[in-house]
Amino acid sequence: MLIGSIRKLQRMSVILLCTALCMLFTLSCTIKRIDESRAIVKTMTIKEKIGQMIMIGVPGARHTDRSERILRKYLPGGIILFGFNLSDEKGTRKFIEDLQSTSMKYSGIPLFVSIDQEGGRVKRIVDGVTQFPGNMAIGVVDDEGLTADLASIIGIQLRLLGINMNLAPVVDVNNNPANPVINTRSFGSSPDVVMRMAIAYVEGLQRSRCIAVAKHFPGHGDTDKDSHITLPVLPHRLQRLKEVELKPFVAAIDADVEAIMTAHIAYPKVLGNNLPVTVSPLFLRDILRQELEFEGIIITDDMEMDAISRYIDLGEAAVQSIRAGADIVLISTHGYHVPLIVKSIEKALQEGRLTEKRLDDSVTKIVELKLRYKIMDLVKGLITPSRITFTENEHKLLSESEKINEKISREAIYFHGAAHSVLPTSRSGDRSIFITDDPLLTGEISRVLAKAKIVKNGAHFIRFCNSHLKVKSSREESVSEVTVFYHVEKLNRRELLRMIAYTERHRMRLTIVCTGNPFILSGISSLPPALFSFSNTACSKRAIIRCLRGDYSPRTKININLGF
Repeated sequence: MLIGSIRKLQRMSVILLCTALCMLFTLSCTIKRIDESRAIVKTMTIKEKIGQMIMIGVPGARHTDRSERILRKYLPGGIILFGFNLSDEKGTRKFIEDLQSTSMKYSGIPLFVSIDQEGGRVKRIVDGVTQFPGNMAIGVVDDEGLTADLASIIGIQLRLLGINMNLAPVVDVNNNPANPVINTRSFGSSPDVVMRMAIAYVEGLQRSRCIAVAKHFPGHGDTDKDSHITLPVLPHRLQRLKEVELKPFVAAIDADVEAIMTAHIAYPKVLGNNLPVTVSPLFLRDILRQELEFEGIIITDDMEMDAISRYIDLGEAAVQSIRAGADIVLISTHGYHVPLIVKSIEKALQEGRLTEKRLDDSVTKIVELKLRYKIMDLVKGLITPSRITFTENEHKLLSESEKINEKISREAIYFHGAAHSVLPTSRSGDRSIFITDDPLLTGEISRVLAKAKIVKNGAHFIRFCNSHLKVKSSREESVSEVTVFYHVEKLNRRELLRMIAYTERHRMRLTIVCTGNPFILSGISSLPPALFSFSNTACSKRAIIRCLRGDYSPRTKININLGF
């Protein structure tokens, strides 16, 4: 404790002069605090500097001796939260406060607290925050004002919980219908749409003093492989990347995005090898830093993903990524790989493969960002955690969150059909059959379309038709004026084809209701009319049922190539 007190006094004396100089300015997220951060970094040990450059997972949903030991041993500069780390609103806030207090106790610097709260199908917090649709629905609506407001609300809600960094937005251009991991997480297939939405989202999120992280550089949208499982290898040359994939990152940088996350993807025609971008000096230093002039923080995607861990020793991968230009190494767990990476960085310093100056450059950026975003502050030369406050206008915007959610969810609804197709509505419901086992949809249909029949799956549907509508298997037997709505979120291709054939044979009107990834239908020939929400949130599902009731008309034109 005596050593800690002496170090605090040393740090205070070095910082006081820089603090006095900055008192002349009104500090905000746009006025950088470089001199102060450099002064702080000069007082730090090598162990503390390495700690600031790692972001790790923590166990449980409450602070325990185990999480205390992790923060004491590694002095991490940041943590990443997952669903299992979250309880109710009060419990989550208390957990984060305890982690921050522990970080101050051992490293003297508060944590980046990060999370993947993208909206739609990628969300960690399910209670206490607005469940907005994902990026594809936002891109379909293509309203920069609504997008900025949505992002601001997300940022305010996260900061109120103690979370200061959102690992969003995804700015990948999803131009591959077979993409298994991005799809609805993207704003769309058009670089121009993605650019507009990226700018609005970044500006909105950071307006609320929540750090935005644009991902996954230089673009994960044209893959047909999931980098969580394997290393995607793309044949594109640099010129193609500049024309498509890099454009949204340029837009995000122009919008002053504070951080960019790398993609574990190989570009052999650019690099001449199959190494992932995460360890590439050409991509991180030459292209991102020098050509695109990005001065913010570069964060690796999770180093434990198979795209890295199956091909490169993680300790060596961490060293290579830092040498290439990364500032923060992300590790989603807190076990074996954390000490492996820390020891590898220490060894690289001893061998001269990394220098202390290289660490200083990254840690200065990290500390500066924590100062500027009111994660911490300097009070009489001492580092103290900051508490953020929001204005009356921000609280007013927060009160309109559900109204904005409903508007975006409703305006994203899209009807796809032939030129002569008309969306059948179910206001009466007496000749309508819904095929779904989704509890939320079932409840909503029962509530607003009381006369409609609901069956769980295709087999139940055929039994219902045989017993109640007296439909037989003969081609001559048919039932006209029956409207069938078949719900798809995860495609059962065999059953869908069976439903298409059955309803055609009996002259029933079939409409697909898709509340998930729309690209799963791209391989269906002679696709029936379909209604898309591009989102599986409760608000999107309620919106799609109200559209089917006839409360409002869906859009019939779209800015995304669905591959149909």
